[in-house]
Parts: sequence; structure tokens; C-alpha cells
Amino acid sequence: MQEAEYAAVTDSFELCPKCGYDGGFHVLLQRINNTRSTNLELYLKCPECKIAYKVGWLSRLAE
Repeated sequence: MQEAEYAAVTDSFELCPKCGYDGGFHVLLQRINNTRSTNLELYLKCPECKIAYKVGWLSRLAE
């Protein structure tokens, strides 16, 4: 995955800051630290310009 840009989510995050696309985002999941980890970092990716945004969301896979 390309380097993600950090985006602060305040009240909402509906518009891509880079290209202005307003049709929603794709969600990307990436394991944290290693391939065996169940810890995930979630990113929002603009389907128009393909920029990934790091918004500070973390999750864990069920074991």
C-alpha cells in the first residue's frame, strides 16, 4: 500500500480533501506489526484519486 496521509475526522469525513470526490470511501484493513497479528489499522481510500487516509481507527480480528 502506498503511504497514507493523515486526516483528522471532526464532525464528518465525507469529502476527499485531495480531489473533492463526495461519493464515499472504501475501507482498507492492514495488519499492524506483522502478518500473524490480529491487530488491524483501518484506512479510508478515495475511489476517485486512490489516496488512502489514516484516520486513527484500530480493530482486532476475532480469533
